[in-house]
Amino acid sequence: MAESFKDQVDALTGFATTENDALSDWLTAGARTILNILPINKLERVASNTNFTSTVDVEDKKILSVLRRDENNSDIAMPCRKLLPSQMGTVQDSSYMEFATTSDPAYIIFDKVLNVFPTVVSSNHSRLVAIDTSITVAHGATNIDNFPDEAENAVVLYAARNAIQRLMNNIQSNSDITTALTAANTELDELQALADKIDTEVALINTQADSALAEIALANLEVDKMAAEVDLDNAEVDLAKAEITESAGLVDSAIDTATAAIKTSVDKMNAAIELANLEFDKAETEADAAEAEADDGAVATALGLINTQVDAAVALISTGSGDNAIVNKLALVETNISNAATEIGLAKAEATEIATQTDNSGDINTALIAMNAAVDKFQAASGDPALYGDEDIYTTGVGFTKVKDALDNAQKIVDDGANSPTGNAAGDAATYLYTEEDVELMNGALQIASTEQNRARIHLEEFSTSVNGLQAEINGFATEVTSRVNLTGAKGQAVQAFISTAQAYINEAQANLSLASGYNNAVGAYLNAAQGYAAEIQAYVTSSQMFIGTASNRINVGNAFLAEANARAGEASAYIGEINGRTTQIQSQLSVAQGYVQTGAGYSRVADGYGKTAQGYLGTAATYLSAGQGFASTAQGYVNEVTSKINIASSYLQEMQARLAVDNSKYTWYTQQYQMLDAQYKEQIETLRGII
Repeated sequence: MAESFKDQVDALTGFATTENDALSDWLTAGARTILNILPINKLERVASNTNFTSTVDVEDKKILSVLRRDENNSDIAMPCRKLLPSQMGTVQDSSYMEFATTSDPAYIIFDKVLNVFPTVVSSNHSRLVAIDTSITVAHGATNIDNFPDEAENAVVLYAARNAIQRLMNNIQSNSDITTALTAANTELDELQALADKIDTEVALINTQADSALAEIALANLEVDKMAAEVDLDNAEVDLAKAEITESAGLVDSAIDTATAAIKTSVDKMNAAIELANLEFDKAETEADAAEAEADDGAVATALGLINTQVDAAVALISTGSGDNAIVNKLALVETNISNAATEIGLAKAEATEIATQTDNSGDINTALIAMNAAVDKFQAASGDPALYGDEDIYTTGVGFTKVKDALDNAQKIVDDGANSPTGNAAGDAATYLYTEEDVELMNGALQIASTEQNRARIHLEEFSTSVNGLQAEINGFATEVTSRVNLTGAKGQAVQAFISTAQAYINEAQANLSLASGYNNAVGAYLNAAQGYAAEIQAYVTSSQMFIGTASNRINVGNAFLAEANARAGEASAYIGEINGRTTQIQSQLSVAQGYVQTGAGYSRVADGYGKTAQGYLGTAATYLSAGQGFASTAQGYVNEVTSKINIASSYLQEMQARLAVDNSKYTWYTQQYQMLDAQYKEQIETLRGII
């Protein structure tokens, strides 16, 4: 089944609306237009015949031909000539050439009525061949009655052009853009009041900063006194640091080296025992064969005992349960030494930090100087605000010049029509879009306002960043001064704690080394017992030489590996002794370091008294700064509100731009589609007319 005319138009234009009456009107207009331009040869196929006597109503008729029967010639139908209404008299007067006869009839149309001459004497002897131009086409129809089939597509194209024009007009009447501009302007109008509030809060911030600066100066005097005591503490800490550094060097070099050597020796001993065990296993296999020949189980029994002793030695070296193995104990020794080295390193770091923090050129004095510098950024010595006195950025006592300038410009552009040819930027935008259909000019007018909004937002962000940065800087340095003063005494205690912990690890390492040494002696006993069983086997070998020669060789090889294992065990014992000596020396140096630390702690307590006084002044300064921070928070709230207003306005402008972009895209497509449909319509009309 063919598509309806509405569906065909929709497929070409997307005009699927409820405007069915309009669509029917366009289809009707198209059909009537095409009927008026089609050639006779195409219309004759769909023309209607109407018989009449002498007159007939021809309103809404396209006349193709008029015929009259010649009663004087067997009623032959003769074609009628068309004459003008002004010839109504001459057509009936034989003295004129226009005179009509039965063989040469004529017709005249006057007042929507067709008159045949000469008048017909018999009824229905005249015939009208015509097209009904009052034809109507419904949107839901699939064909047009009494209309050339090949011309129906031209009707669809005609209606589709009108539908495209309707869609383009709908875009022009889009009120969402004007609404967005109005909403953006409303938000911008509220910005100036917020800027004045921000200026008030900044003035309050400056007052609190001046008070804080005075308290910080008093705190600085107390810090100078504290520095003298810290110098005395430094000397003791430096001596402790030297002792700790030397002990750390012993741990880092000699003990670590000896521990690594022990592990290497134990690994080699373990490898040798495993090889010996392998050879003894092979010897047992050979002995089993000899026993079968000699019917004597003594050799096999001795070999089993050797294996038992070797397995016990291996277990003590590497495979014992829990910590009952040389390898495990040495691993614990290595861990203990590493932990001790870590604690000594921490003690060293704490001692170094004490020296750094208490140095006159160190962190405390640096923090006080930095805090004074940060406060100076709020107010200079002259009393004029240093940060806000820059006339290129801010106007003293007035507000934020650049911010206000940007907002004023944006407001002028949106409300007053600054840089506008008509004095009304919003009106210009509408004119550009709806009258001139120039989206680029409209976007240019709006982009100026958007740029000024962004400039205002950037300057506000600069202000916020400056305030927050200085506030955080002052608070941070104040906190750092207090913390470092408190830490001078605590650091000494921390050094002693780290040294004590290192001592405990060293003691534990010595205990594990002693256990490892005991396990090493036990291994030697197991190996000696295995050698005794090997000698017993040798006696059996003498009587069963031809069967156990191979087993004897295996036993000799195993004994060689056992000898190597004993040698490696001796190396490990030597290194264990070296570690014991080193740990004794470290203990002595750590005791000396503890003495220096305790002396320095006394000086630190005096310095702590001055520090607490300074802390009191800093606490008062912090109160002032906290109040200033409250004002800054309030100002920030206003800034955030300003930013919010700007963002809202920007969102409206973005919404408008987005709608413009969509409408522009649609308008462009409609334009292109109209041009294509128009070209197709004209081409089809020319085809129907036989031009191409």
